[in-house]
Amino acid sequence: MKEKIKYLNPIQIIGNILIVISFLGIFITKQNVQDIMIKLYWLSIMLNIFGIILFLSTWTKGGINADVHSSKRILQEFDNISLTFLCCYVLVFLGMAFYFNITQTGRDNIYVIISFFLFTMFAEIIIYISEEKAYKETIKLVKKNKIGKNKK
Repeated sequence: MKEKIKYLNPIQIIGNILIVISFLGIFITKQNVQDIMIKLYWLSIMLNIFGIILFLSTWTKGGINADVHSSKRILQEFDNISLTFLCCYVLVFLGMAFYFNITQTGRDNIYVIISFFLFTMFAEIIIYISEEKAYKETIKLVKKNKIGKNKK
């Protein structure tokens, strides 16, 4: 557990907390505070994207190399899955931001906010599940190699 916690960064944690607070605040507050919560929501989405990028770069640098061939395969599968979801997530966000800047509408649409919140949570869960899978496979490989060395 300690190994996984060291990869989380403060930007990612603050971004996720702000996303939840601002998402709930949009539904609870009145109009003038609701506008501030909507702006905070989109700012926290940008912080979250930056935090996920830092998380992935830190995790791939700190990965365990137990067996050169198997570890590279595990890390490559992790990189492919997580990078695909991160690219989709960022491209959708940038597309929405481009649309919002052109039309000046939709930024405060509650359905857009709810759907992007769900998409954010889905993307993060997929990235964390792929990280967890790569971590478990690497640990299993490390244990296998250590057992094999003890028998010789």
